[in-house]
Amino acid sequence: MSVEISDELTSLCRHSLWYAEYQFRDEAEGAEWESIAAITDHAGHLVSNRTHGFKYYGSVEAYARGVSNAEAVIEALEEEDPNQLHWSYGPAETFIYNPKHEPIRRVVADIEGQLAAWPYLNEDRANEIEWDENHPNEHECHAEEGCSCEVSSHECGEQVKGLAYEGAIDLESEEYECPVCLEDLPIEKAELEKVRNGIAQRFHDDMKAAGQITVMDIVKGQDA
Repeated sequence: MSVEISDELTSLCRHSLWYAEYQFRDEAEGAEWESIAAITDHAGHLVSNRTHGFKYYGSVEAYARGVSNAEAVIEALEEEDPNQLHWSYGPAETFIYNPKHEPIRRVVADIEGQLAAWPYLNEDRANEIEWDENHPNEHECHAEEGCSCEVSSHECGEQVKGLAYEGAIDLESEEYECPVCLEDLPIEKAELEKVRNGIAQRFHDDMKAAGQITVMDIVKGQDA
């Protein structure tokens, strides 16, 4: 069976180290299509479901974009053709389709039109994936500087106060572990004194609220 390969796919194969015409021709013959084409992105590259490559050889942003775009492409194609009669996964899990099938051709035209205007098919989903990749747990942040997460925005010095107020830190220790980023940090003497004074003030305020007199009241009375 003679298979017609789209001009765009032919041109791409001629300039690619990874793809060859015969690979796509074999896919078309196996699916019994008379012609074959593949979905391309805003830069003219083949869109692929093999997204793990982005994670290891590119940025997290590129990985997230690749995953979210692949998800959106699959959703659109499956909605039109759930049995994959006129689309499939080609070499390197690229998205190939039968351009002679008008409904699928329209779906692909819509996908490529969106990608030509903006490289994301679902930017919200891409942002979600990127956030999850940069924050594998509540104590790590691998995002660029300026991330709004607690790990990037917290002040370790403030954490020692919270730990001391809760009785979760030994004030005689020379260092403590920040509960947010898990860094082992020294306790500065000046900072430690502030913490002790803060604890005393908090105790005083709690006792006053309960209508009781504290040592601080007595000292203040003597000074007066």
